[in-house]
Amino acid sequence: MISGLDEEEANIKAIEYCKEREALYQAAIQNGYTVTDEEVWEYLDQLREVLEGASNKDDAMSIINQFDSEDDYWNYEFTVYQKNLPKQNYVADLEKNYFKDSNISKDSISSNKGSQNFTDADSGDLEYDSVKEEKWQTSFDELKKDLVADEDFEVVNQ
Repeated sequence: MISGLDEEEANIKAIEYCKEREALYQAAIQNGYTVTDEEVWEYLDQLREVLEGASNKDDAMSIINQFDSEDDYWNYEFTVYQKNLPKQNYVADLEKNYFKDSNISKDSISSNKGSQNFTDADSGDLEYDSVKEEKWQTSFDELKKDLVADEDFEVVNQ
């Protein structure tokens, strides 16, 4: 396999990914993160614009060309983003709140990524931005595990 996993490991990872994705979606919905069809189409219009100027446009078009038509591709993406957008918005707010609670602006981390130190307002310690990003990622990974544990998933047709 391309990723270096054997078939059984790949299957386990795929199931884990699906559980995390669905658990995050359920948490997003439970926390009031929904999108309208109009919002999904607006997002897809933005993706189309990005695609037009992308350096890997040919790669993207080879995927799109796997569908019967470009409209079929975008209709498929519509169903994907009906679930992805609430989840993306939920996770973005979780991340923003994580950094806010740490007294650190996410914007300052993004603009200074890897180039400067900052003082953590709570501890007075200097930390690199990447350390804060790693802490966020660890916290997020724990949240996903907790969300999956809270769900009663049943794997069928394995």
